[in-house]
Amino acid sequence: MEKYRQLLVQFKESFRIMTDNPWSDALDTWLEGIGHMYQRGIDIPNKYEYVLPKYGKVTESDSLFHEMFIIYSNEEVIFITEFLFRYLRFLKHCGASEE
Repeated sequence: MEKYRQLLVQFKESFRIMTDNPWSDALDTWLEGIGHMYQRGIDIPNKYEYVLPKYGKVTESDSLFHEMFIIYSNEEVIFITEFLFRYLRFLKHCGASEE
């Protein structure tokens, strides 16, 4: 568990430094995480309500965290993607979403 705590602290720090719009950047990063899960054959939770794009790629090489997801283990990708899912729910609850 300590490993994941350290990973989350590092991820949050990078996220704060590299982003300027919490909602859209978290959404883009969450979708990037899901794309990496899909490419690795990791089951995507139904609660994500994710639909594969009909056209285009499931990951984007110009995404802010593309390279980080590449080096993460499967467990780390799942952990960060789940954190982002919960963070997006929190932002939406606070009225920060762009819906």
